Amino acid sequence: MTQPHLSDLTPPITDPSISQEQALAQRTLLWTAALNPTDAFQTWLVQELCESTLDTETLRTKLNVTRNRLANELAVDWDDQRMIAIERLVADLDDNPALVVRQLRMTPHGCDWMIDRWQRLAGIYDRKFTFHTSEQILALNLLGTPTELRGYSSELNSKTKVKDLIEAQLAALADRRASRVAFDAAQRQIAVSGQGLALEETDEMVQIRKELATSEKRTRWAWARLAESRRASKSTAKNEVEAETTPEAKPIKTFSALVSPVEVGPALTDAMPSEPELKAEPQHPDTIPTSDPNHSQSINSVMASDAEWTRLSAHCTT
Repeated sequence: MTQPHLSDLTPPITDPSISQEQALAQRTLLWTAALNPTDAFQTWLVQELCESTLDTETLRTKLNVTRNRLANELAVDWDDQRMIAIERLVADLDDNPALVVRQLRMTPHGCDWMIDRWQRLAGIYDRKFTFHTSEQILALNLLGTPTELRGYSSELNSKTKVKDLIEAQLAALADRRASRVAFDAAQRQIAVSGQGLALEETDEMVQIRKELATSEKRTRWAWARLAESRRASKSTAKNEVEAETTPEAKPIKTFSALVSPVEVGPALTDAMPSEPELKAEPQHPDTIPTSDPNHSQSINSVMASDAEWTRLSAHCTT
């Protein structure tokens, strides 16, 4: 039986009000009938598939609900959410001013933050006609000047140059902001519709994504092991059928085995009866050996018998 594709095992349409245990029991019943496990290991793998796919669907639903909730929050608090992201970004302004300034210039909210800081520096300079150390550091950060390249700057010590510098920065940021307004509006529309990623994923969404990845990996593992087990079972059954239908081959004796003498082993030699040993009896000078070893005649008796035979023969003749 060919294993169906995982996408063919359509999850059963269940009532959202039923419990997780009931949904799992329903899916296990349907998928067991579809996959037809043949042993305990395959049955366990089908159970793993049912549990992991059900977890995956639950986590995906939870992720969509969380994303929609964030989208609804963005629809109401879009500007505040963007400004919160800007405040987190500028926390690294002293450590990496060049990178942070480039990121700030990418959004209207970042441009607004920089415009606000330049305007405050302009007001301080108009009152004091100079910058203190902290104010000089902020101005150099807004210019994106790397820390290692900072030294005496004539632009920050000349009243005319400082004013011109601030006015140039404010004009450039105003133009930059105008060019990013349309892009920001498009991003807001996508985020509010729930079709794109939010401005920043929450810790809850990150955790859901981790659990979702683990569940999907568990599903892929169980599906692959089930396919391997089914192939192994099919191969074993095929070999058993071939072994039953193929007659057993008789061993063929070689020519040398047919003509070689049979060697009698020591066990066979011991089992064979031995011939009785003939004892040699001493022969008497007056005896004649016969074919019977237990019988012998003396010479005198033989001679007497011969004489009697001669006499009888002669008597019969006369």
